[in-house]
Amino acid sequence: MSKIDDENDLFSIRHLNFGILSKENRVAFFDALIDNSFSQWSLKTVTGLTVKKYELGSIISDDDEDEEVIEEDTGKLTGISQAILNGQGLRNNEFVQNCLAEGFYISSMKLRYYNRNEATEFIIGVSFKGEDLKVDMCRTFIEENGRPLHHPFMKDDQDIIIKEFQEVAKNIYERLTSEQKKSSSVKKSEEQPALS
Repeated sequence: MSKIDDENDLFSIRHLNFGILSKENRVAFFDALIDNSFSQWSLKTVTGLTVKKYELGSIISDDDEDEEVIEEDTGKLTGISQAILNGQGLRNNEFVQNCLAEGFYISSMKLRYYNRNEATEFIIGVSFKGEDLKVDMCRTFIEENGRPLHHPFMKDDQDIIIKEFQEVAKNIYERLTSEQKKSSSVKKSEEQPALS
């Protein structure tokens, strides 16, 4: 939702349609989110990631089934359409790199952050379902005796974090779609023959 210029009480509601993004920009979206620096939080690791096989014109659906995938003995990704991975440092994982090289894209990610000023951490999930961006607080932690223990944050604190991630995601999405439109316009103008 964004405010319409010069109109005090009017807002425009638009969906962040992940299907508009190219395969490369579907990966670039999550990489930009990883690279974003927040004032209070620092990224600790990527704890969850979903990769899906890219097919031209594919629509992100709410009905996509969660399926566990095990890499074949041959090391090839033949027959795999989706992989849901949990662990640590997944963005740089060799299996993920192979998937991306074979035409997969990232459709969701769970990121673990720590607070620079307080002994707290959280895992936030960012995904696209249909045309909607979904940002969820997955787990929250407080450090006790040098160990993070599961401990719920106050709802207001969670809302602040979620809203900030939504705003960052919206800005990344708008930048990528703008760059994609410019690139598409340049390609079209280069393909058209010059008129004499």
